[in-house]
Amino acid sequence: MLGERIKQSRINKKLKQYELANKLCVSQSTVAGWESGARKPDTDMLSQLANILDVTTDYLLGNSEDPTTENTPDISDSDIKFALFGAVSNITDAQFEEVKRYARYLKERDRGDK
Repeated sequence: MLGERIKQSRINKKLKQYELANKLCVSQSTVAGWESGARKPDTDMLSQLANILDVTTDYLLGNSEDPTTENTPDISDSDIKFALFGAVSNITDAQFEEVKRYARYLKERDRGDK
């Protein structure tokens, strides 16, 4: 199921195997191996795949039929601040906005949507 979902998600994004491979810095044969089921991506690569293909890791793994992230719970700013900076945070609102802008930039860059 994983290989089929990687392939279908890649096709839905109108990417060739070699294009996906280039975005992930792997060989085309690696992508072909995932799609055929001969190989499985590690957890870090699975996360990158989901990000590039605009689907959830749960969808790729077959734990969800919904490929979108719309069903994921909202994460509050305080949750993010806690995750990044610990229980006590001296980060200003302006600094936190800059962190969020940079995160959005990285996400778009990884998607190739600069």
